[in-house]
Amino acid sequence: MSRPPPRPLATRAALAALAAVSLFAGAAVAEEGAVQPGEILIEPATPQALGFRWTVAGDADGDASVSLSYRPAGDGRWRRGPDLFRVGLQSRQPKRRPRASVQFSGSLVGLRPDTEYELRLHLRDPDGGGLQRSMTLKTAGWPLLPEGLRRRHVVPRAEAGTDAGQGTRESPFRGLAAALAAARPGDLLALAPGVYRPEAPLHLPSGTADRPIVVQGEGPGAVVLDGGGGKVLLNLSDREQLWVRSLLLRNAQTLILANRARHLVVQGNRFEVEHAGYVSNGAVRDESLGHFLLDNQFRGPTRWPRSKGIEHIFGLALSGSGHVVAHNLMEDLGDCIRGAWAYGGHGLLSASDIHHNDLVACTDDGIEVDHADANVRVFGNRITNSFAAISLQPIFGGPVYLYRNRIYNTLYAPFKLHNNTAGVFMVHNTSIRAGIPFFIRTSTETVRDSLTRNNLFVGTDGPALTSTARMIGNDFDADGYAWHGGPFALWNGATYPTAAEARASGHLYRRFGASPLQSGALFAEAVLPLRDQARRFAGADNRPLLAADSPALDRGVPLPGFNDDFLGAAPDLGCCEQGAALPAVGPRPPYGP
Repeated sequence: MSRPPPRPLATRAALAALAAVSLFAGAAVAEEGAVQPGEILIEPATPQALGFRWTVAGDADGDASVSLSYRPAGDGRWRRGPDLFRVGLQSRQPKRRPRASVQFSGSLVGLRPDTEYELRLHLRDPDGGGLQRSMTLKTAGWPLLPEGLRRRHVVPRAEAGTDAGQGTRESPFRGLAAALAAARPGDLLALAPGVYRPEAPLHLPSGTADRPIVVQGEGPGAVVLDGGGGKVLLNLSDREQLWVRSLLLRNAQTLILANRARHLVVQGNRFEVEHAGYVSNGAVRDESLGHFLLDNQFRGPTRWPRSKGIEHIFGLALSGSGHVVAHNLMEDLGDCIRGAWAYGGHGLLSASDIHHNDLVACTDDGIEVDHADANVRVFGNRITNSFAAISLQPIFGGPVYLYRNRIYNTLYAPFKLHNNTAGVFMVHNTSIRAGIPFFIRTSTETVRDSLTRNNLFVGTDGPALTSTARMIGNDFDADGYAWHGGPFALWNGATYPTAAEARASGHLYRRFGASPLQSGALFAEAVLPLRDQARRFAGADNRPLLAADSPALDRGVPLPGFNDDFLGAAPDLGCCEQGAALPAVGPRPPYGP
C-alpha cells in the first residue's frame, strides 16, 4: 500500500499565530517588584546548540519573562526561539545558587554547526526594569583532524630484549607504552592489528588545539587493548587535545578514565564493559570541557530482563560542559549513560548534548542525567528495553530538555522524576509500554517547575497519568495518552475520571488539556505494547511511525525552536512527524551500518 503524499507545510501566518503560546511563566509569589537585570552567562557551544543563563534581581511577583529571537549572521529574517526557562533558586544546588532572586536559562537547538548567529534576548517585566541585549555567537564545529600530522607506526610489543623502535614504518614502536613515551603534539600513533597488553594504566600526554595527539587503530576491531584485569586501561585525566579512534578496549574495570580532561574525541571504538566504559567525574562547567563520544559501541555482561536489582555496570558517565554523546550503540548494561557522580556537590553536567544513540537492554536506566545543572539536551535517542528510559533524579533547576526520543518497553516508567527534581522540559517524545503510560512514582518528594507538550504516552492500564509526588508549579499540557481501562489521571491526591474533567478542574491543565487516543489506530507498524515485558525486543523494531490516518496527527501545539517545520494544520503528537523519515541512530559509516 503506497503512503499518502506529504502534508503541506503550515503557512507562515498560521505558524506565527499559533506560536504566540507562552511556554512557561512560572509560579507567582506574594510580593511585587521591578526586575533588575544582572549578568548573562554564555554556555559552551555545541555543534547544534547555544545556551544561556541570565540572573536577575527583583521580580518578586514572578511575572517577568525572557523571549529569544535569532538568525544566522547576515540573514534578513529574525526567527522566534523558545522563551528562556524560569528557574526558581530554591531548586538550584546550594553551592551553585547565584546572588539573585531568579535565573532564566535556556537553549537554542537544531542549529547549524560552525555557524555565527545573531541573537536578541528581551527581558520583560510588567512592573518595569526590562532590557534587550544583543549578541553574536558561534556554534561549535564537528571535530576534524588537522592536516599534516606526523604518522608514527606502532606494533604489539615483541619479545623481551628487542629495542623500542623509532616509530617509522621500517622500525615501528614496539608496544603502545614506548609510543606514548615518545609522543609529541601533532603525532598520530597508527597501531597495527594485534593484541596490545600494556602495563595498565596507560597515561596519555596532552596535545594542543592545532596539533592533537591521536591514538588510532588500523582497521575496525583489529586493534585490541587489553587491560590485564587492572583498574584503568587508558588514563586521560587532566589531559587535553587527544583523539582515541578505532580500538577495541577490554579487560579493565574502567576502560577510559578522563576526569577533568578537556577537548577529547573518542570515536569508533568498541568497549567491552566489565564495570565502566568511559568515566569523567567530579567536574563543573569548564573544568571538564568538550568531550566528543561519537560512533562507539559499548557492550556489557548484563542480561535482560532485570533480575539482580540495580547493576553498577555502565557505558559512560560525564560531568562538566560542552560535551556531545552521539550515535553510539550501547547494550546489555545497567545504566547505558550514567549521571555524574557528585562528590560533596562537586560534579555536575551542563550545556551538553546526548543524541541519536541506540540503547538496547539497559537493566537500570537508558540515560541518566541525574545531578544535571542547566541546558542539558537529550534528543533523538532510541531506547528499547530498559527499567526506566530517562532518569532525572534530581535536576537542579534545569532546564534539561528531552525531545524527539522514542522509547519502547520500560519495566518501570519512561521518565524517572525523583528526589525533588525541578526544571524538566519534555516535548515530542513517544513512549510505548505495558502498564500505566506515564507513572511518576514517588511518595513525599516534589516535582517542580517542569513542562510537557506534545508527548505520546501509550500503555495498557490506567490511570493514564499517575503521580504520587507533590506536583508544584508544573505545566503539563497538550500530551496524548492511549490506555485501556481505569480513570484518566491521579494528580496531587485527586482522581480525574476523564481528560475533560481534568481540564475543567483547572488544577492539572492550564490551557489545552490532554488528548485521549485509541492505541490500535496510532501507528503504521505493529509497535503496540505487549504484556510480556521480559521479552527482549530488537531496537530495529522500535519504529513508532504514525499511520496515515492516525488520531495523533495535528493534535500538538507549536513550540518555537522545536517544531517549526511541522506539516499540516498543527504538529503531530510524539517523536516523529508523520511523513518524515525516522532519524538514523547508532554508529554511522565507516563505524557502523
